[in-house]
Amino acid sequence: ELHEAERYEVQHDVIREVVANSPDGVSLVDLDRWMTLAGHVADQSWRPDGTHFSEDAAQQLANEYLGPRLLLVALAA
Repeated sequence: ELHEAERYEVQHDVIREVVANSPDGVSLVDLDRWMTLAGHVADQSWRPDGTHFSEDAAQQLANEYLGPRLLLVALAA
């Protein structure tokens, strides 16, 4: 099983802690939140193996969320 929710929750907790302790040098790009709001969490075509994005999903993700979000973070720095 590639998707182990408990393992990822620990990882997410560590990421949030690093962001909280580094207000001037680290920004959080909340992919889980975007995936939920965009309605892609339960869409198996996005993550056929439960973890990795399909090529089409990765392209859509980059165009609709990650590209614009990372640009905003970079410009704010």
